[in-house]
Parts: sequence; structure tokens; C-alpha cells
Amino acid sequence: MESFLFSNFAVVKSLEGNRLSSVGIFTDREGGATTFVLDEERKSYVLRVAGKIHRGFRSHLSNFYLKDREGNTNAEPPKIYQHYISKDEWSAFVSKRSDPAFVNISKANRERASNPKHPYKKSRMGYARLEQQIRKDTQADQPLGRHILWKEARVNKEGVVDNENVKKVVELCETIEQSSETQEGNKDTCRDILGKVFNVPEYSGRVRGKGFGVTPKSFFPQEKRQKPSNEEVLEKLRILSEQVALLVNTNKDKQLPVQLQPEIQMESN
Repeated sequence: MESFLFSNFAVVKSLEGNRLSSVGIFTDREGGATTFVLDEERKSYVLRVAGKIHRGFRSHLSNFYLKDREGNTNAEPPKIYQHYISKDEWSAFVSKRSDPAFVNISKANRERASNPKHPYKKSRMGYARLEQQIRKDTQADQPLGRHILWKEARVNKEGVVDNENVKKVVELCETIEQSSETQEGNKDTCRDILGKVFNVPEYSGRVRGKGFGVTPKSFFPQEKRQKPSNEEVLEKLRILSEQVALLVNTNKDKQLPVQLQPEIQMESN
């Protein structure tokens, strides 16, 4: 069994064929699990939440239990979690978190998070609640564009954009919005206003300006390719056969490759 600390998150995927049918959450050291059967509509969301909680738990261990007050690494797992974190697992966890490569990446991420280029100013209010509040105040009956939410999440208490980087993005959004090239109501990434301004791929698992729970796949729906029917396949085969027969009759006097001769003879018959 993979270590609880190093798996992507503390779940076991039960497969029927190639489809995920349930999720098991580990509850004890003997491998016992509580299994929850998920429907297709909620499966992806539940797995994302489980992964987010598990990553948060590992960060919690690093922040509060990895080292003591003097800054020394704790050799023993926290007593509160000893019932499912063994000494070997804790040692491996400490070793990974103490690795210079991991420390450098963690430091760079903390510095970037502490000084963001486009700071979010709505504290713990997410994009979903922000949109609800704006639509309630303005009595809007349609979802707001990403560029509108992105801007409103970055204004100060007076409703003013006071960050130069944010101001540049807002000005570009306004320019594109006024342009005749914008097709209203089209969510495709190449036509989305905010997508045009940043001109970079969306993050995996989330959409810029929409918050947690919204994914690129759900927000930018792709046209599904319909499989041809049996009648359509047979019709295409008939047309192809006629074209091959015409080609054979047109080139009777020409020497054709040996590998094509059996097929051509069959078609001619």
C-alpha cells in the first residue's frame, strides 16, 4: 500500500473496466477503507477536493510538526497522528521536505505568493460569492464575464484599481471588449476577453477569474465529435470502391505495384 503521505491524496480508486466507480478513504493502518460510490457528475469534483485537502494536510504537517521551537527536525511523527503515520513514513516525509531542491521550490513559491503581480483583494470571498454579490447588487440575470470578475476581485475598498499591473490588464480588456472582433457569448479561449489579454494556457484544474471548482473542460466546452453511423460508413466504402474501380479501368495498360494487384483484381471481378 502506498504511503498516505506520498500518495496524491488518501483515496483508493475502484475500477470497473476503465471507469472509476467508487472512492475509498483510508481509515486505519490495516488497510480498511470506507467506500463512497460517486456518480459521474460529481466524481471529478470530489477527487479534486480530496486532493486539495490532502495537500493542505501535508502543508499543515510541514508548518507545525516538521520542526520544534528551536528549529530542529522532529525525528518522531506527531503523537496526534501516530495512529496512521508510521516512523518510516515520517522519516521519508521529513527527508523529502528537507531536500534542497524541495526547499528551493517551496521558497520560490512563498516569495511569489507574498508579492503577487495581480493581487487579489477580496480576502476569503471567492469568485463565486463575489459574482453572486455583484449580480444581486446590479440585478443582473446573466453570468458575468471573466474579465469583469477578475477586475472586481482586484479593486480596493473605494472600488478603484490601485495596482499598475492590474490597471494595464483592465485597460486591455476594455479595449478588446469595445473591439468588433469580440463575439459576445462565445466562451472559446481564443475569443474570451481575459484569455486574449493574458494569452497563456489556463492552469490545470482551474480557470483564471472563476475560482475553485471550475475547470477548463467545463468552462470551455469542446465540440464532441459524433461517430458516423453504419449507413454512413457503408456509403463511404461504396464511393471509395467506385473510385478505385474507375482508377483501375483508367490505368489498365499501366504497370501497377505488385502489392496492389490482388486488390485490383478482386475489385475488377
